[in-house]
Amino acid sequence: MSVRTSTTRLQVANHRNISYTNLTQKADLLDVTVTNTNLIAALKDVLDKGFVVQVTSVKTDHSDDSCLGIPGVYNHGHTHGYALDCWCEDLQSFVQYLCDNPLVMKIGLGGARAQALQITPGATMVFSDNNEPHIHFQVK
Repeated sequence: MSVRTSTTRLQVANHRNISYTNLTQKADLLDVTVTNTNLIAALKDVLDKGFVVQVTSVKTDHSDDSCLGIPGVYNHGHTHGYALDCWCEDLQSFVQYLCDNPLVMKIGLGGARAQALQITPGATMVFSDNNEPHIHFQVK
């Protein structure tokens, strides 16, 4: 096993409930220098809960979003390994479950179907993302 990959990351990247639209996404999840540990933990939680997740973007295949956030305070987007975009057919339950996860700080709803959801955000910031169908989730 590479020193850049942990057992938990391997479990997540090869989980029976995960699929990828691009193999760079799997490599990003496996690399500790690319994705934050909290992102892996939150993803493991939803996969172990039984949600079937298709990853649509992690870091390598996402545009640079380092200008978002508060420079020097936090920048928890894709560029720094704190976020991923995905899809789940059980959308309502998936997004509500993410809202209840203490590691998740932001959820973006992309596309008309996601933006029409009725959810209770709690302490999690929920925002309308672009028109591409996806769920953006970002960890602390």
